[in-house]
Amino acid sequence: ALEARVAAQNAELRDLTARYQQELLEARQIQHAILPRALPTAPKTMVCAYYAPLEAVGGDLFDAWKISSHVLGLFIADVTGHGLPAAFIGAMTKMALAYAPKDNPCNMLRHMNDGLSPLIPEGRFVTAAAAFYDYKTGQLSVARAGHPAAYLWHKKEQAVESISPKGLPLGIASGTAFLNYETTLEPGDKFLMVTDGLTETPNMDGVLWGAGGVANEFAHAASLASFESCLSRLIDRQNAYAAGRIIRDDVTMIGLERRE
Repeated sequence: ALEARVAAQNAELRDLTARYQQELLEARQIQHAILPRALPTAPKTMVCAYYAPLEAVGGDLFDAWKISSHVLGLFIADVTGHGLPAAFIGAMTKMALAYAPKDNPCNMLRHMNDGLSPLIPEGRFVTAAAAFYDYKTGQLSVARAGHPAAYLWHKKEQAVESISPKGLPLGIASGTAFLNYETTLEPGDKFLMVTDGLTETPNMDGVLWGAGGVANEFAHAASLASFESCLSRLIDRQNAYAAGRIIRDDVTMIGLERRE
């Protein structure tokens, strides 16, 4: 009788595991469906992205699209936590992004925040950053919602500028205001937004790579390679910094280069 009960419990456990794995696979397919299938193209512009979830589904999100005939939109977000709960809030964030007005980044984030704040459970929030780029004039507008600073590498000065306009994370309180940062990219300049899975990479001593470490590596990579190769070099340097320590967060990057 004991063997029969154990066998029945094992069979039930196998069924539950199979059902969980199937649901996890479907959740992963849904999450990939809300990510862009292709990045937008524009004259003298290279848009690139990198996405590596920690688990089968993750809390990071990015998007890139054409707002008008000469303006591109870039978006990146990081939901608190990992796994299915974070992925679910990520899907809510993508829906809020889809319906928000696209007149400027800070207004877009404001509408997203007002829509998400009543719906996100207490203790959860979403950090995000958005950028609109006019590839005819090189004008770049950036807004931030509690997200890590963005980086702008100036080819002429061979230096990286940290871009961090103020703004609380999405979902904390309705009515939050956001600020726009505006600048103009020159030919050869490179702009990058990342999630904290990159900046909070620890080494074997537990010391984080940090925004400064990422900025230094970005400046070095940007001076040597195309924007696409830049992202690959950053991942290589992240792994070198971790030196075998397991990276326990999603890692996402998105940005663009104004070409000569």
